[in-house]
Amino acid sequence: MKYTTKVNTLTAIVELFPELYKDTTIRDRLVALRINSDLMEIIGNPKNSRLLSSIQDAATARFMVFNDGLNRIEMDIYNVLNDCYSLTIARQIAKSAKKAFEFEITLGQFKTGLEDLKSKIFLSSEAEISSLGLSPPI
Repeated sequence: MKYTTKVNTLTAIVELFPELYKDTTIRDRLVALRINSDLMEIIGNPKNSRLLSSIQDAATARFMVFNDGLNRIEMDIYNVLNDCYSLTIARQIAKSAKKAFEFEITLGQFKTGLEDLKSKIFLSSEAEISSLGLSPPI
Protein backbone atom coordinates (compact mmCIF):
# COMPACT_ATOMS: atom_id res chain seq x y z
CA MET A 1 0.00 0.00 0.00
CA LYS A 2 3.05 2.27 -0.05
CA TYR A 3 2.43 3.72 -3.53
CA THR A 4 -1.35 3.89 -3.20
CA THR A 5 -1.01 5.69 0.12
CA LYS A 6 1.49 8.15 -1.34
CA VAL A 7 -0.77 8.91 -4.33
CA ASN A 8 -3.79 9.31 -2.03
CA THR A 9 -1.80 11.64 0.24
CA LEU A 10 -0.68 13.77 -2.70
CA THR A 11 -4.28 13.88 -3.97
CA ALA A 12 -5.47 15.08 -0.55
CA ILE A 13 -2.80 17.80 -0.53
CA VAL A 14 -3.86 18.94 -4.01
CA GLU A 15 -7.50 19.14 -2.91
CA LEU A 16 -6.58 21.30 0.10
CA PHE A 17 -4.82 24.00 -1.91
CA PRO A 18 -6.74 25.94 -4.59
CA GLU A 19 -3.46 26.83 -6.30
CA LEU A 20 -2.86 23.14 -6.95
CA TYR A 21 -6.46 22.05 -7.50
CA LYS A 22 -7.02 24.49 -10.37
CA ASP A 23 -4.11 22.87 -12.24
CA THR A 24 -5.92 20.10 -14.12
CA THR A 25 -2.68 18.53 -15.37
CA ILE A 26 -1.62 17.77 -11.80
CA ARG A 27 -5.03 16.27 -11.03
CA ASP A 28 -5.01 14.22 -14.26
CA ARG A 29 -1.51 12.91 -13.56
CA LEU A 30 -2.55 11.89 -10.05
CA VAL A 31 -5.57 10.02 -11.42
CA ALA A 32 -3.30 8.15 -13.86
CA LEU A 33 -0.88 7.31 -11.05
CA ARG A 34 -3.73 6.14 -8.82
CA ILE A 35 -4.99 3.79 -11.53
CA ASN A 36 -1.58 2.12 -11.72
CA SER A 37 -0.65 2.25 -8.04
CA ASP A 38 -2.19 -1.11 -7.09
CA LEU A 39 -0.30 -2.85 -9.88
CA MET A 40 2.88 -1.07 -8.84
CA GLU A 41 2.45 -2.43 -5.31
CA ILE A 42 2.73 -5.93 -6.76
CA ILE A 43 5.63 -5.09 -9.07
CA GLY A 44 7.51 -3.00 -6.50
CA ASN A 45 7.03 -5.53 -3.70
CA PRO A 46 6.64 -8.93 -5.38
CA LYS A 47 5.25 -11.77 -3.31
CA ASN A 48 5.47 -14.31 -6.14
CA SER A 49 8.97 -14.10 -7.60
CA ARG A 50 8.22 -16.73 -10.31
CA LEU A 51 5.39 -14.59 -11.64
CA LEU A 52 7.62 -11.54 -11.61
CA SER A 53 10.52 -13.30 -13.35
CA SER A 54 8.32 -14.12 -16.34
CA ILE A 55 7.38 -10.48 -16.83
CA GLN A 56 10.47 -8.90 -15.31
CA ASP A 57 11.53 -6.57 -18.12
CA ALA A 58 8.08 -5.19 -18.91
CA ALA A 59 7.22 -4.85 -15.23
CA THR A 60 10.48 -3.10 -14.41
CA ALA A 61 10.02 -0.66 -17.29
CA ARG A 62 6.45 0.09 -16.26
CA PHE A 63 7.48 0.49 -12.64
CA MET A 64 10.27 2.91 -13.59
CA VAL A 65 7.81 5.06 -15.56
CA PHE A 66 5.34 5.00 -12.65
CA ASN A 67 7.99 5.83 -10.06
CA ASP A 68 9.38 8.66 -12.20
CA GLY A 69 5.87 10.08 -12.63
CA LEU A 70 5.27 9.88 -8.89
CA ASN A 71 8.54 11.66 -8.12
CA ARG A 72 7.86 14.37 -10.72
CA ILE A 73 4.37 15.15 -9.48
CA GLU A 74 5.63 15.27 -5.90
CA MET A 75 8.22 17.88 -6.96
CA ASP A 76 5.64 19.84 -8.98
CA ILE A 77 3.34 20.00 -5.95
CA TYR A 78 6.25 21.04 -3.75
CA ASN A 79 7.27 23.79 -6.21
CA VAL A 80 3.75 25.20 -6.51
CA LEU A 81 3.32 25.26 -2.73
CA ASN A 82 6.78 26.76 -2.25
CA ASP A 83 5.99 29.55 -4.74
CA CYS A 84 2.65 30.23 -3.03
CA TYR A 85 4.21 30.42 0.40
CA SER A 86 7.04 32.63 -0.87
CA LEU A 87 4.40 35.00 -2.24
CA THR A 88 2.46 34.85 1.03
CA ILE A 89 5.58 35.62 3.04
CA ALA A 90 6.43 38.52 0.71
CA ARG A 91 2.91 39.91 1.18
CA GLN A 92 3.22 39.62 4.96
CA ILE A 93 6.56 41.44 4.91
CA ALA A 94 5.09 44.20 2.72
CA LYS A 95 2.10 44.51 5.04
CA SER A 96 4.39 44.78 8.09
CA ALA A 97 6.56 47.36 6.34
CA LYS A 98 3.46 49.38 5.44
CA LYS A 99 2.28 49.28 9.07
CA ALA A 100 5.72 50.37 10.28
CA PHE A 101 5.74 53.21 7.74
CA GLU A 102 2.24 54.29 8.80
CA PHE A 103 3.36 54.17 12.43
CA GLU A 104 6.36 56.39 11.59
CA ILE A 105 4.03 58.88 9.90
CA THR A 106 1.68 58.84 12.89
CA LEU A 107 4.62 59.25 15.25
CA GLY A 108 5.90 62.18 13.16
CA GLN A 109 2.47 63.82 13.21
CA PHE A 110 2.28 63.32 16.98
CA LYS A 111 5.73 64.88 17.44
CA THR A 112 4.76 67.85 15.26
CA GLY A 113 1.53 68.24 17.23
CA LEU A 114 3.46 68.22 20.51
CA GLU A 115 5.89 70.84 19.20
CA ASP A 116 2.97 73.03 18.07
CA LEU A 117 1.30 72.63 21.45
CA LYS A 118 4.55 73.49 23.23
CA SER A 119 4.93 76.63 21.09
CA LYS A 120 1.34 77.69 21.77
CA ILE A 121 1.77 77.16 25.51
CA PHE A 122 5.03 79.12 25.46
CA LEU A 123 3.47 81.97 23.45
CA SER A 124 0.39 82.10 25.67
CA SER A 125 2.62 82.15 28.77
CA GLU A 126 4.59 85.07 27.33
CA ALA A 127 1.35 86.88 26.49
CA GLU A 128 0.04 86.37 30.04
CA ILE A 129 3.26 87.64 31.59
CA SER A 130 3.24 90.68 29.30
CA SER A 131 -0.40 91.43 30.15
CA LEU A 132 0.56 91.53 33.80
CA GLY A 133 3.25 94.08 33.01
CA LEU A 134 6.08 91.73 33.88
CA SER A 135 9.02 90.89 31.70
CA PRO A 136 9.43 87.26 30.55
CA PRO A 137 12.17 85.21 32.21
CA ILE A 138 15.47 85.07 30.39
